[in-house]
Amino acid sequence: MFTGEIDGRKFRDIVKILRTVIGRSEEIFRNIFFNSGVISATDGCLRVFTSVSVPGKFAAPSDVIWALSKHSKGVIKVTTRKGSVKFESDGMELILEDKEALFPRKTEGKMFLGKFGKDFWRALDFVSRPLDEDDPVEVHFNGKVAVAVGKSGGITALYIFGESSGIWSGKIPYQSTRRFVKSFSWAKEYEIFGGEDLCVNAEGFHAYICCEDARPLQKLPDVDKCAIMSKIRLSSLLEKAHDVLGRAFVMIEASGGMVRLYGKRGGIRLRLEEKCSENISFRAFVPIRKFKSYISSVSSKSICVSVQGEMTIFTDRGRKRYVIAKAAI
Repeated sequence: MFTGEIDGRKFRDIVKILRTVIGRSEEIFRNIFFNSGVISATDGCLRVFTSVSVPGKFAAPSDVIWALSKHSKGVIKVTTRKGSVKFESDGMELILEDKEALFPRKTEGKMFLGKFGKDFWRALDFVSRPLDEDDPVEVHFNGKVAVAVGKSGGITALYIFGESSGIWSGKIPYQSTRRFVKSFSWAKEYEIFGGEDLCVNAEGFHAYICCEDARPLQKLPDVDKCAIMSKIRLSSLLEKAHDVLGRAFVMIEASGGMVRLYGKRGGIRLRLEEKCSENISFRAFVPIRKFKSYISSVSSKSICVSVQGEMTIFTDRGRKRYVIAKAAI
């Protein structure tokens, strides 16, 4: 028999994070795992671990552990025996029988890629938010800069989130990226390693995201020469178009001091226009919902627009966020 005690409030905070990791995963992943002082959860790709003073090795349904943590304000006493575990707190006694389960595994982060602040979280959130479920997120470390990339519907989004200490590239799944973003919005510092998985240490938590190999990012867009455009006016145009046309593709063009939008859906045709700078000139064909989401997430009040060959590049004044659309012929 083994016994241990855990603080109820701290335990609730941990379980809340692990429940977010699980999300609406398949039934086989809806467990929280205890393994000799370590608690963990997985969605089948993202695996998250942290320390908690619970003895023994067992798996328990996440909804039951959440109910326990939600109603425990003081100390939770844990007693493990062969075949069962007992939790006692605030007049509640909960006994769970052991069940067979495949425990999440840790992998080795062989290459240190850098220590990053909140921009790492912002980068994953920015590039992944408008993607579809089958669209992976790419993360690139080239020894100089660290970049997150999302591609969908003919649009490429990039976010430069810091300096890289190593060379590594990988593709991580959309769903696990979004669960990581939702689980770790509170963290302020992230230490990242590359290996079989993308390994992230975030203030006492250790996360491992499964990945596939990705071709290294060749180069970043050159936007030294660009024209300044009002984000507010462009966003207003996109908001109106989205309200009318939803997920349709639209043509956006700028010339002669005006930016115009053309689109149709079924028997509906739409034309919108706003004033812009005289020196802005471009044409792009974009999915309205995705493009609107990316532009609205650009932090600066104005956007730099640059046309390079077949690409129209929109970026913020700080040169961190990039939205790249194919120029329309």
